[in-house]
Amino acid sequence: QVVRLGLAGTQLLVVALVQTLLAYTTAWIVLRGHSIPAAVRDSVRLALRLPVTTFLLLAVPAGVLFPFSFVLLEMSMAERGLLPEMVAAILGAQLLLALLLTFVKVGAITFVFLHATGNQR
Repeated sequence: QVVRLGLAGTQLLVVALVQTLLAYTTAWIVLRGHSIPAAVRDSVRLALRLPVTTFLLLAVPAGVLFPFSFVLLEMSMAERGLLPEMVAAILGAQLLLALLLTFVKVGAITFVFLHATGNQR
């Protein structure tokens, strides 16, 4: 159980680190018209310039969703004694929370991008 939790946590950390480096790629493409390679390069540069801010903007929402994912993916319904209706409710809550957090992440990353590149609106 502890090993599974550790592996899941490590996977979450690796995904958050990769997302941190690529967080600004879309903004560079959409708002600046960069090519994909240039956008990736400049996203990594900006993320390295703002590592803590960028990491937290992506890791905190992922951490909020982590318990849902761990419970539903690592443990069978029978072990947890969950009724199918309860599983549906948990999945629905996870989906709604993920949608909300995605909008928050995109808005926050865009705000930080515009602020960091000197184009506040």
